[in-house]
Amino acid sequence: MCNGERFEELLLKQYALYPKMQLSDMVKFIYQNEFAGGHFIRDEESSLERLKEECLSLGHSLDSYVQRTFGFERIGNGLCRLHLVPFADLPISPVTINRFFIHTANSVQGTVLNFEAKLNILRRVCQKHVLPFSLVELDRYLHDYKKCGYPSVSHSLSFKRAYSPAYRVVYCTYSEHLELFSQIDEALKTKETVSLPVTEYLISVIDLLRTVYRCHFQENKCFISVLR
Repeated sequence: MCNGERFEELLLKQYALYPKMQLSDMVKFIYQNEFAGGHFIRDEESSLERLKEECLSLGHSLDSYVQRTFGFERIGNGLCRLHLVPFADLPISPVTINRFFIHTANSVQGTVLNFEAKLNILRRVCQKHVLPFSLVELDRYLHDYKKCGYPSVSHSLSFKRAYSPAYRVVYCTYSEHLELFSQIDEALKTKETVSLPVTEYLISVIDLLRTVYRCHFQENKCFISVLR
C-alpha cells in the first residue's frame, strides 16, 4: 500500500506541472503509477515500429521541467515517463528505448486494490479543494470507470494540445545509467558486438543490461550485442 501523504504530494506536483490537465489525465497518471503500461507486450517489432513512427513525428519544443530532468519525469513507484524529444540528440537507439519500455511493461504487476486506494487519495485531495475537480465530477467518472473494468486511459484533448505528450513509461533505474547505454549504443552503430572490461560497476548492472542486450563473458571482458 502506498504512503498516503507522499502520494498526495505526487498528485499535487503533477497538477503543478500540467495545470491544463483534466480529470482523465490525473486518472491516467495514477494508472501509470500503479500499472506502468498496463498491458503485456508480446509483439516487440510492432512496438518498435510504433516508437519509430512517433519519433519521426516529434516536434522539438519541450517544457522546462522535462529539460531539467533530461527527459525522465518521475511518477512514483520506481517509474518514470521517458519523454522522447530529448533522445533525438542522444546516441541511444529506439531499439534500446523500446527494450526499456517492454521490460517495464512486462514486469510491473500492479493490483486493483492499490489502484483503488490511490483513487481514494485523489478523492481526498479533491475534497480539500486543492485540485479543480469537483467530488460530483470525480464520483461520476469513477463510477463509470469502475463499471468498465478500469481500462487504460487516454490523455484528454486539451492535454494533448497543450503538452504534445510523447513518452514511454519505464523503470527509473534506466535513467541512472544513461551514460553507459549511450556508450554502448554509440559503439553498436558501427559494430555488431561491443566488448567492455569487466568492472565492479559492470557486474552491478549486468542484470539491467540483460533486459536490453545480449551479454556474454569471456576472460575479463563482457561482449554486448543487440538482443534479437
